Amino acid sequence: MKKRSLALLLALLCVVFSVLSACGSADGKMKEIVASDGTIQCLVPDSWQDLEGQLNQVASLEAADVGTDCYMVAIPELKDDFDADLNLEGYNKIIIGNVTKMAEDAEIISSENIELGGDPAILTKVKGTVEGVKIMYWVCSVEFPSYYTQVMGWTLSGKADKYEDQIVSVVRSVTEIPKDGPEGTPEDGADQ
Repeated sequence: MKKRSLALLLALLCVVFSVLSACGSADGKMKEIVASDGTIQCLVPDSWQDLEGQLNQVASLEAADVGTDCYMVAIPELKDDFDADLNLEGYNKIIIGNVTKMAEDAEIISSENIELGGDPAILTKVKGTVEGVKIMYWVCSVEFPSYYTQVMGWTLSGKADKYEDQIVSVVRSVTEIPKDGPEGTPEDGADQ
C-alpha cells in the first residue's frame, strides 16, 4: 500500500512539474529586459531570452521562448510624430489595421481597455494566417506620457490556449522607464 501511494505521489509530482515547465519557468522566476533605446522594459519568465534585433528591425524590445514558440516585440513611437489630435483609440485603429492587413483571414477575437503600469492601453486578440502558418496575436496599444507603444505577443494558433496566460502576462508587464532614472533619481546625479 505504501509503495502504491509513493508511486502515485511521484507520478503526480511529475505531472505537476511538466505542467509548470510548460508554462515557461518551473520555479516562477522572472527577469527584466530593457529596450535597446532605454524607453521601456518588461518582465519575462527565466526561459525567455532577449532577442534584440532578431525579430523586427524597428522594435526596441524583443523577447522569446523559442522552444515554446512564444514571442513578443514592442515598438515605442514618439507622440510628436503623430497628429496632435490622435488619441489612444486612433493609434490602436492604425495598429490593428496593420495587423489585419498582414495576416490572411484575420479575425479580431476580443478587445479590452486595460492599464499597463497605470497607463491606458487597449489589448486586442487577433488570429490569422501568415505565409500558411496559423498565428494567434495579442496586440496591445499603450499610451505612455511621451510615447505610443505597440506591444505584440504571438504564438502558433495550436499553442495559443497553452501559452496565452504567459504571453499576455509578458505583454501586460511592459512599462515606460522614467526619463529621470529609477525611482525619480536624476541619471546625471546633478542634485547630489
